[in-house]
Amino acid sequence: MRWARLRCVLALGGMLLAATATATTMAAASPQPYESLASWLAPTPGPGNQGHKRIAVLMHDQRNGGVVGVYRGLEAAAATLGWTLIPANGQDDPKILRLQMMQALTGEADAVVLLGVPATQLDDLLAKAKQWRIPVLGWHAVAEPGSRDGLFTNVSTSPYAVAKQVTDYLVNSHSGRIGIVLISDSRFPIAAHKSATLQAVLASCRRCELLETVDIPISQARDRVPAAVAALNARHGRAWTHTVAINDVYFDHINVPLAELGRSDIRHIAAGDGASVAISRIASGKSQQIASVGEPLDQQGWQLADELNRAFAGLSPSDLQSAPILLTTARLRGLNAPHAGKADAHRRFYARTWRTPAGPGHDNILRVSYPRAQTLDDQRVNYPIELLDLALRAAGTRFVLQPSRVSMKQHRAMAEMAAGDAVSVVWSMTSRERETQYRAIRIPIDKGLFGWRIPLVRRDALPRFAAITEAAELKRLVAGQGHDWPDTQILRDAGFQVSTSVEENLPRMLAAQRFDWYPRGLPEVWQEAASLAGDDLVVEPTLALHYPTAIYFFVRRDNARLAGLIERGLEAAMRDGRFEQLFQATHGDAIARARLADRRIIELPNPLLPPDTPLARKALWHNPTPPHAGEARQD
Repeated sequence: MRWARLRCVLALGGMLLAATATATTMAAASPQPYESLASWLAPTPGPGNQGHKRIAVLMHDQRNGGVVGVYRGLEAAAATLGWTLIPANGQDDPKILRLQMMQALTGEADAVVLLGVPATQLDDLLAKAKQWRIPVLGWHAVAEPGSRDGLFTNVSTSPYAVAKQVTDYLVNSHSGRIGIVLISDSRFPIAAHKSATLQAVLASCRRCELLETVDIPISQARDRVPAAVAALNARHGRAWTHTVAINDVYFDHINVPLAELGRSDIRHIAAGDGASVAISRIASGKSQQIASVGEPLDQQGWQLADELNRAFAGLSPSDLQSAPILLTTARLRGLNAPHAGKADAHRRFYARTWRTPAGPGHDNILRVSYPRAQTLDDQRVNYPIELLDLALRAAGTRFVLQPSRVSMKQHRAMAEMAAGDAVSVVWSMTSRERETQYRAIRIPIDKGLFGWRIPLVRRDALPRFAAITEAAELKRLVAGQGHDWPDTQILRDAGFQVSTSVEENLPRMLAAQRFDWYPRGLPEVWQEAASLAGDDLVVEPTLALHYPTAIYFFVRRDNARLAGLIERGLEAAMRDGRFEQLFQATHGDAIARARLADRRIIELPNPLLPPDTPLARKALWHNPTPPHAGEARQD
């Protein structure tokens, strides 16, 4: 069954995160001395430390030196901020990375960082993170630096700047004709874009000829580079004078096969990340690799932490673009202790910024947390989150909307809201008891649609339900409901038989004939039916129940400020039409599919409905049935 499969997937994702967190012991080392060669252009100072956060860090492959270098920088920055990192090694496996991303979204992460992980592999999960207001940042996750493709920002150098440095060094370091083999990994958008940019820039060099572009996955360099070298030499011979690769790791495995062919004349340049092994061999002056256009990895790790801190403060990213660093034998040998001290400039800048006391420009912001969803395929949370965001924007306040640290059911969410700050707003069906315990914003966000209940039934029971013409016949059957739902008491007070359990068990109990029908809210029944089709559960087409009720936003009783802002924003959104626009965009299809005019409607009273429910304010309610609809009535 679908819900069981999903629980297994999430459990596996959790084990992967836990295992890699234990296995990863990379120390938060000082920045590499070569980073003193980097240009450090400080961004506009951001906000002070936004408090303790848990950051899921998904690494494409810990064998990648650039990924490890950036992680070390981020680790040092997180230690300064007092944050917790949850590292995960994707092992160059898209399936593992997807599981880890799923666990991050439903686990305890306040944000996600993708180190070298192609964002295109996670498009649907990035969309989910955006819906849930979970910031996702990337390093080399997309082709260009900046905010794009569902990322709050992507930290990287400019591919054009890298290509220009490579080409300029090729031309200046060699006086004759230059025959180039380019090695890339087309699986990565940034690598493909960097390769295309290199080809375009090399085309402007009259002495340069691009002999061939070879596509080799970075993770397979050890196994595939030797055979590729033999084939390239056979095809191009002495015309091959230089190799350019988008990562230093290719050159870890190229010199031995070249030596066996007597080709110690070929020179290599990496348009890569500046891996420590490559830096050592370039500095020695004895390697065929003569240069690497590296990146300030430690600086980029600290920038990721600063961009995260900006996201938590509700600010835009700095979109700082660090400059690539040309690493040659001469430049690396020229480094000394005084130069090495310059590599810490970014650390001192960010640490000073984060210690700055909170001020109205950055930290005077309303933080609103809602219950994190328990499963990724639960679409019911999307509309309330969107409407809450719309209301707070319409109220004209600066705010950050974020999920709670852990996923939780409705009953726990209400308890957490009453107890403290883990949850500040919950949406739920109203009742007298709930409006006594919590502060209700009495504008029904569903416009009463959840008072229209449509049965989910087993397919073989359809003829039995089609024969029902009055409420008394339906009362002979047993309905399934959540044990803490107000609907349960409404049905029992009306004389219906009800069997209760936790929500995730109810579809399975219906399929196992533990009860006869499962009344669901009109907005949710179609998605649930689609997900349960494999269990032969379907939407019953002839009946519907109706009782007056409302889904409200609830806040803690003493949180008058938040309640006032939400109410003011909802009223403003109703006046300018944005409320109705979002309502129809979300529920219009379900309303049309329900075809309530063709169903027998059973009207029920709602004894739980508080007396202050604004039933007389017609603009707040949606009536999806024509006057003549409804043949079966509850007395």
